[in-house]
Amino acid sequence: MALLTHALIVFFGCGVACLPCGAQTSIIGPVSGTWTTNGSPYIFSGDCTVPTGQNLIIQPGVVIIIGPGLSFSINGRLQAVGETNRPIIFRGANSAAYWNQIRLNYSGVASTFRYCAISDATNGLFLSIIAVNATMTAEIENCRFANCIGSGIAGQAIGGWTGFPYAPLQPYLSPQIANCVFVNGRNGVTATADGQRIQFGGGGAGNSYGGFHFTLRNCRFIDLAGAAVETVPGSYPASSPVGFANNTVVRCRTGVLARDPFDVDCTNNIFTGAAEAVRRTGSLSAQVFNNCLFQNETNFTGYNNTTYGNAIFQNRNGDPCDAGFNIFLPPQFECADTLLLAAGSPCIDAGSALISDVCFPPSLRSTFSDMGAFGGPDACTGPLQCQEPKIISSSAQTATCVGMTAMLSVTATGPGPLTYQWYFNGLPLSGQTNAILSLVNVQTNNAGSYRVTVANSAGSTTSDPVTLIVGAACYSLALYPGLSISGQVGKTYCVQYTTNLSANPVWLSLTNFTLTTPDYFYRDPRPARNCDDGVFGQPMVYYRVVEGACP
Repeated sequence: MALLTHALIVFFGCGVACLPCGAQTSIIGPVSGTWTTNGSPYIFSGDCTVPTGQNLIIQPGVVIIIGPGLSFSINGRLQAVGETNRPIIFRGANSAAYWNQIRLNYSGVASTFRYCAISDATNGLFLSIIAVNATMTAEIENCRFANCIGSGIAGQAIGGWTGFPYAPLQPYLSPQIANCVFVNGRNGVTATADGQRIQFGGGGAGNSYGGFHFTLRNCRFIDLAGAAVETVPGSYPASSPVGFANNTVVRCRTGVLARDPFDVDCTNNIFTGAAEAVRRTGSLSAQVFNNCLFQNETNFTGYNNTTYGNAIFQNRNGDPCDAGFNIFLPPQFECADTLLLAAGSPCIDAGSALISDVCFPPSLRSTFSDMGAFGGPDACTGPLQCQEPKIISSSAQTATCVGMTAMLSVTATGPGPLTYQWYFNGLPLSGQTNAILSLVNVQTNNAGSYRVTVANSAGSTTSDPVTLIVGAACYSLALYPGLSISGQVGKTYCVQYTTNLSANPVWLSLTNFTLTTPDYFYRDPRPARNCDDGVFGQPMVYYRVVEGACP
């Protein structure tokens, strides 16, 4: 049988998007108690606050959708503790509808964020302590911050004064940040400290200061337009130490941006693909030891070039290094999503002798510390293998016509939840965050290149581009079986068919007709092959004509 095909396809991209059906909860104003998956998603219809003295517990798997420009203020205590495969999700209505921030105000009790995925915000988390003699703590571990146009985590410590008799109020910010991922945003972590100057009677004056002391450990910073970590002094900041240890920074504008008087010590990190790996201002000591710096436009800004960047020594592995035991070799990642080190990486066992590896894997070889996010004692909760989503199938080059609905789809596997973002000619499509992209009433300006990025807490992968062709009109070609029937004028006949000529075939009726001429032509409306989608009809169909009306 000859088959006809054509270039303009009417329908493409088979599949059905199945979304969970269940309750949803609209919230506004003061909140407390426990949020469970039974009420998920929780949708902010206005700003929300956990009041002073109140607690809110969010259980694993809960989704929170925050409307554009809205904030979630924590004046009491928030415990958002998810699980590896059931993270708690804070997101916008879509990837372009940015909400403001989750603001943690000092309350004397520490809030906890563990296994959370926070996206589509100005600042994912904003920690604030103002005019109090206290230290603010928070636990932020194993969280993912994506598409934050300000910072994934921002914090401020602002000093002040009591009333007469005047006494300085000097707050400190000391969050615990470990095993987090910061991706596709501006800054990873930004810390600001300031104070206040007052004039006493008799011409005297005094300053109060705000400061911070914390360490960023075992985090990954990927594709940030700003800095992985940035310290911002106001007019009256306290000299503050910041630790930056066992982190991996990939394709960020800046790795570490340290401004006097904030002293950032960098140990056991990997910096690759940055415009500036490490930058300092002023007279900071800012130790930079046992790091891997590779393919950065500038490795050190504001540092002594004799000590840093001059690879005239050898480290314990026998690789060239500078006086700070920094190496300048390819880090050799096993996979691009998790940034786990390959077995032959020069970063293995090249870290500080003061830090030991204890978990194998993800650490490799001996107890000497590995550089990067999977070295040191805090690497134990990291992924043990490449866990980025894998794209199993996606739409191929496709064609449709003006006014039709076009559908593109992707099928991916990997630890959930999986998130999707479709792109058209390289730009993100607002609100198109499902596995199926549906384009209704297609026009010629919808023609172009489409791709989709699939992400989870470990990383992301992007499909190959697919071209959508939009024509002015569509047509359909198919081959249909035809029967030429001859009989007696005036008699009624029935056309039947079967697909199996067994001993007792089952005959099914198609139509009946009464002859008005000796010859009659009948066309089976079911095509032998639909050339639009390449779907064959029955592989073999048998027909018969019997006298009388169909039963």
